[in-house]
Amino acid sequence: MTSISSDGMHQHQHTGEGDQKEVLSLTADSLLEKEKQQSLLLELEAKKRAFAMVVPTLAEEVTKALRQWNQPIRLFGEDAADIRERLRMTLARASVLQEGKGGVDLAVVPKGHEPDATITTTTTTYTHASSQLVEARHLFCQLSLHRAKKRLENERYRRSLRRRLEYDDDDSSSLLLLLKQEDNKCRHLFRHAAQVCLEGSQYGDTRPISAVCSIDNNFFVSASWNALIQIWNIDSKKNITVHSTKTTAHHDRIMGIASFPLSSSSASSSILATASIDRTAKLWKVNTTPNDPNTTTTNTIEELFTLKGHQARLCKTAFHPSGKHVFTTSFDTSWRLWDVQTSQELLLQDGHDKETFGIGVHPDGSLVSITDFGGVVQLWDLRSGKSVLHFLGHAKRVLCSEFHPNGIQLTTAGDDGTIRAWDLRKRASLAIIPAHSNLISQIRYFATGDVFATCSFDSTCRLWSTRDWTMLNTLQGHEGKVAGVDFISSNDAANDKQSLFSVVTCGFDKTIKMWS
Repeated sequence: MTSISSDGMHQHQHTGEGDQKEVLSLTADSLLEKEKQQSLLLELEAKKRAFAMVVPTLAEEVTKALRQWNQPIRLFGEDAADIRERLRMTLARASVLQEGKGGVDLAVVPKGHEPDATITTTTTTYTHASSQLVEARHLFCQLSLHRAKKRLENERYRRSLRRRLEYDDDDSSSLLLLLKQEDNKCRHLFRHAAQVCLEGSQYGDTRPISAVCSIDNNFFVSASWNALIQIWNIDSKKNITVHSTKTTAHHDRIMGIASFPLSSSSASSSILATASIDRTAKLWKVNTTPNDPNTTTTNTIEELFTLKGHQARLCKTAFHPSGKHVFTTSFDTSWRLWDVQTSQELLLQDGHDKETFGIGVHPDGSLVSITDFGGVVQLWDLRSGKSVLHFLGHAKRVLCSEFHPNGIQLTTAGDDGTIRAWDLRKRASLAIIPAHSNLISQIRYFATGDVFATCSFDSTCRLWSTRDWTMLNTLQGHEGKVAGVDFISSNDAANDKQSLFSVVTCGFDKTIKMWS
């Protein structure tokens, strides 16, 4: 038998055996505090699990999932990423409540967090590769084996010179001369990098210029938020002028651009790839045709294909070393492989939990490095389609990735302002460089691999040595965020070799700047 006092605060329970227990009921304030505590415990446990929760990437699937959980489709001020993050947290809370873990009392559940009878489960599915993809992988395998063999032979030769210099007295003079010549070229390159300064500047558009890429020794291309593509020429006096323009190349901002030469003759042409927020990538042919030996060259930009398939904005694009395929990354958390000749999508690769951004292609053509907003760097084997390695270490989003020309090092950077060099053989971090005070937007290596450049939203571009990871020069001149950087090779008159370079940058101050 149970009796309750008139004040409602005390409850007496009679067990029938003469004993009596008095239980003090909780006040309304205490119940409210208990509910707040349970809500905090729920949020803490949900945040732990949210990183591993898999959510849909397509907008219609996200909307459908939110409706199933009786959640609003969009809150004021939310973008697509915020909506997906809210769905991720909703699924994480439901998972915690369903299992009753994390110290959460299922008897006291905050309103709006009640568990559902059905929990979304993820399954791994496999699809057969198309004949075109199988053919492309055969091409990747053949090309990578040939390039790897040549690269390793050169590396073994250099190492053999060092060993013979130590043990062979007869050839020491000739070997020493070869090694000294190699070291002198590197020192000459470092001195040149330390002396690089602003050579010229031109306004390129009325909106920020988001990307820049070299075409050859005399031409480079830029892209802007106005969907404008411009071909720039560098004359003998280091003056930069616009030679060709393509307006409204996309329906929205262009975020990434890449080029690949189609021929090495005097009447050369290159192919361009652009990635835009309008969810498409496009391929362009740039013709550089000399009309007359005594006149300047003319450039035309001809659209070839439009690559459609991504379900969200595109970020970056890059060509495979064969020139027959191109890669794109997107906010739909996937990266894709396209055939340049047919514009066909050969591969849609999932595997990232966050938006994919940066692309780096191995010089052998065997691997591709994809970075995402979760701070993960994944290496994918193009010959098998498998994820063979991943690197964790960046504190925030990873925005750019670039392979060293030697093929054994990978360099990444992003929101945390640090550069990280990774050893692919040891599968470990090689160096950590606190490079900039703001996010690093791009990394570019010079052809020899002895120098690389980084640009940042701290309004600077910096040149670095790969031998000891020291800074060689800081290029200051932009009045806003620097979005893109690339090297342009120039002939060394003394040695008649392409050992010197110029640097071209672009940024939010709407200018193109050349440093030499």
